[in-house]
Amino acid sequence: MGRCDPSWLAEAHRVLCSGGQLLVLDTDWDSLVWHAHARDRMQRIIAAWTTRFADPHLPTTLKRRLSAAGFDVQAVAVVPVLNADFDPDTYSARHIEIVSDYVTRHGIPPEEAAAWADDLRERAHTDEYFFSLSRYVFTARKP
Repeated sequence: MGRCDPSWLAEAHRVLCSGGQLLVLDTDWDSLVWHAHARDRMQRIIAAWTTRFADPHLPTTLKRRLSAAGFDVQAVAVVPVLNADFDPDTYSARHIEIVSDYVTRHGIPPEEAAAWADDLRERAHTDEYFFSLSRYVFTARKP
């Protein structure tokens, strides 16, 4: 089961009336593609970042978990987040500081996080910025 406590699904099943629906949106962080010059550094940053999630790969097991909790899974869909250009108002650009701040408090030296953030921002000037992340939507019904 990983680090994700399955009791939240049991609680959702308990509180929903018969016929009630549940929608879960989550991310599998293995789906992340974020173009950075230093791939080793990128891997260290993302490894530290994913420690903040109870289960950074929940979508891979969620259908089974929903069924085990008594739900009928109605649909599974992917919602891609794609930023092929750097724009300060995009999901990825806004997350650079959020990720950098988190990882410096969880094992990444501040100078390494700053170099990572600078590298991503520099991609905008060379037309090499690219970010893609898959988010997954599960809809389920309580029989």
